[in-house]
Amino acid sequence: VDFSNNDSSTFTAGIIVDGTRSSDGETLYPAEDITISGNTITATGKGGSATQGLFISTYDYSVSITGNTINAQYATAQTGERYGAPASALYFATVFGENLMGTGTPDISGNTLTLTTDGTYAYSFFINAFQKYDKTTIDTHAGVDVLRGDKFALYETTWALTGAADTSSSYKKLFNALLTNISETGFGSISIPWKTNDDGRAEYFDYEHYKIDGGAVTAISVLGDHLTDDKYAGTDNADNKFGTDGGATKGADYGSFAVSGGEVSGNKDGKFYFTYSAQDTDYKF
Repeated sequence: VDFSNNDSSTFTAGIIVDGTRSSDGETLYPAEDITISGNTITATGKGGSATQGLFISTYDYSVSITGNTINAQYATAQTGERYGAPASALYFATVFGENLMGTGTPDISGNTLTLTTDGTYAYSFFINAFQKYDKTTIDTHAGVDVLRGDKFALYETTWALTGAADTSSSYKKLFNALLTNISETGFGSISIPWKTNDDGRAEYFDYEHYKIDGGAVTAISVLGDHLTDDKYAGTDNADNKFGTDGGATKGADYGSFAVSGGEVSGNKDGKFYFTYSAQDTDYKF
């Protein structure tokens, strides 16, 4: 699928697995019992518009994704913030916890999630995790309980590490399944919402980005908020804990650190990476 010259396209996906939404827009229903197997999926968008190889509207365990080669890329090289309109091989627009989707095991294996290296790439996978798609819930700034419990998107984060308390939530099971599909180098993202816009849709997100080598996380970048009374605080006047500017940078925390053997191994800096390469200096704060 190549929409690079299509003037009418602002969003591209090779395959879309859509769901439905209740009349009030608050309840999302996934498509179920879908099998996507043995495909070669290549999606090229228009300019820097969002582009997905495989787009899953609301993830359900009964969606099987096996043995595919999947690539998504921008039509032209991009710089700067990409998470607002990502290009990603696998995109999960909404992932809920077991309280809403039940228990199960992801059937995601044997896929090759490819990346280009000319600036048109962004993510191997991109996951939007929700506690509940509800304006009142999101506006508490609580985030997603099980991720927040492991300090997701904070300087102290352990969620993706071996010492995390969360070992079996739907989010962690999906994350771990995706890691096994990256045999070489990959780049992943997980977001959680903490505020809605005026029409009640999630708009403000905290992020963790992951460099992945041989199925293991080797670096984590976080863009998040400080916790106040066990809630994400939103933009505030606290220092960036990763900062080296004497506290001149206020508000959200953002930074990156290296991981080895499933644990933090050092090299913390005050940068948030938009790609897996630390040499891409245009792609970080």
